[in-house]
Amino acid sequence: EVAPPRRPPAARQDALYRRWETFRRALADRFETLAEQAGRVVRDGRRQAERLGVDATQSLRTLEDVAERAKQGRDEAGSLAEPAEATRLLERLDAAGAALRREHEQLAEQLARAVRERHQARLAEAERQVGRLAERIGQLQDSSKGKGPRAKRDRDEARRLARDLKERKSELVKLREQTPPTGAQLLAAPWLAEKASAIARKKSGPKFAPTAARQETTAKPTRLVPPEEALPHVGCLYEADGQRWLAITRWEQLEEARLEAERLGARLVAEVADADGATSQAAEDGAAA
Repeated sequence: EVAPPRRPPAARQDALYRRWETFRRALADRFETLAEQAGRVVRDGRRQAERLGVDATQSLRTLEDVAERAKQGRDEAGSLAEPAEATRLLERLDAAGAALRREHEQLAEQLARAVRERHQARLAEAERQVGRLAERIGQLQDSSKGKGPRAKRDRDEARRLARDLKERKSELVKLREQTPPTGAQLLAAPWLAEKASAIARKKSGPKFAPTAARQETTAKPTRLVPPEEALPHVGCLYEADGQRWLAITRWEQLEEARLEAERLGARLVAEVADADGATSQAAEDGAAA
């Protein structure tokens, strides 16, 4: 009986496995971060909407959906082994991130619009109060020009209203000087706050420039790129002295393994068994991947 060729005992698991594991973890981290950011916007947005009496149901539902999609992507990232699958999941990450930013912007503007409308209503009411007081004082001044108890009461009332008018005008000036908060001030963008915090931690002393930090916060994270090769569908891929070896454990894997070995530029061999007849842990890990 002719024994099949076996992989060299000194061969080690190919670096392709490590590259895929690194990519999976990085992609899962991106999805996890996105889920946390969406959750934070939902919590802050709901609190502000309740405070302002704004119906933000639609935006909050969309943001909750983004958070859920991000969690699903995080879970799916752990089993990636094909470049095409990885590319599709990266596209989903981009789409979910864009949806988060779009809904955050719309919700922030909705909140800001409510604040502006409330401020404008207060301003209009203050102007009406000043106008009514000024008109009433004018009437009292006309009726207090004569003599007698009625004229005296009108003069006293005019003086009292004049004090009120002064206070109302002062309040009106303050209202006119006030600038309602922007959407970004009402609903912070977590991705910007996190980057600003990270930049601030790296800087210290008088050299720290807040304006530079704000500019850096707009920088996009490094684009993730999946490995160009898919992991083997059968067997385990090894490498020794620049040569790849695809080791299989069962004859029924042979036909598919031939195609995989050709794709990966590897020599097809049988898995090495230890003294007890068990295959190596690397082979088991490779089969699981």
